[in-house]
Amino acid sequence: MEKWGYGNGGVDADITTLELVIQGTSAKSVVLTDFRIDVLGRAAPPRATYVKVFPGGDGVDGRNATDLDEAAPMIKDLRNVSGEDTGGTWSFPLRVSQAEPEVLYLWAGASKHDCWWTAKLHFVADGKPGFVVINNKGRPFRTASSANSKRYAVEDGRVVPGGGPLGGPAD
Repeated sequence: MEKWGYGNGGVDADITTLELVIQGTSAKSVVLTDFRIDVLGRAAPPRATYVKVFPGGDGVDGRNATDLDEAAPMIKDLRNVSGEDTGGTWSFPLRVSQAEPEVLYLWAGASKHDCWWTAKLHFVADGKPGFVVINNKGRPFRTASSANSKRYAVEDGRVVPGGGPLGGPAD
């Protein structure tokens, strides 16, 4: 469904989830020092069709979150939002090497805007600072609020009216 949606001009509605696997290229450690979100543009939410596909599992695979609607989005530990220990939160500096990778999970949400964004992972390797831009295959990620959308859900293989954002109440 996801491949079909993107192939037909669809974008992530309300939230984009990322799993970042970071691994060094040698036995030498690389120190990860910071992770920043860069919102490149915002617009009003599109008038579109929002189709909520309910995934398997509990749907909570993010450990850290950012609100793309904020003027300067910051990474927040989900434990501070929900009160539950989701595990795996980021605490910089982190060390990675070829033998010791790190997996970072991020939820990036938008409830008011259509947002185009990238991220920067800052590091120090061989005593030299640098950063890598994280994007969607050379293009910015796009996360759009579903606030102006007609809502549908997929239930038992059928498309039905309803399906609020992030599993919220149906319209």
